[in-house]
Amino acid sequence: MLAWTYISSAANLCQTLGLHRLSNPEQNNSTQDSRASLFWLVFLLEKSLALCLGRPSTLREAEIATPLPRHGSMKRCVQTSIIQGRIYDDLYSPPRLARSDIERASIAQALATELRELISENEIAIQVRHPPVP
Repeated sequence: MLAWTYISSAANLCQTLGLHRLSNPEQNNSTQDSRASLFWLVFLLEKSLALCLGRPSTLREAEIATPLPRHGSMKRCVQTSIIQGRIYDDLYSPPRLARSDIERASIAQALATELRELISENEIAIQVRHPPVP
């Protein structure tokens, strides 16, 4: 619970500082890049912990204007976190728990497919960076 308190506070601070609404991705500013990286790191930690604890996320994707990270591995981590947020919202939130098991199973299959695709992208990226030694 202490981790949730800390990450929730960090997420609130990010929102207060406007890190979730950084614009102008074309601007090559190291300060803006650092702020965006900080926001996305807090985002992925918060989404992961929210799902583990069965809590709704404090960061809503609809409110985020900060562009996804450009670096491939960080981008894929954030995309995984977005799926984790959708897992809670689409499967475990109170209104979704009221849906039928068949409907929830269909949603779970769609989310699993997205996650498998992301895992495949990760595996390809790892093989490109570290080809197998013959």
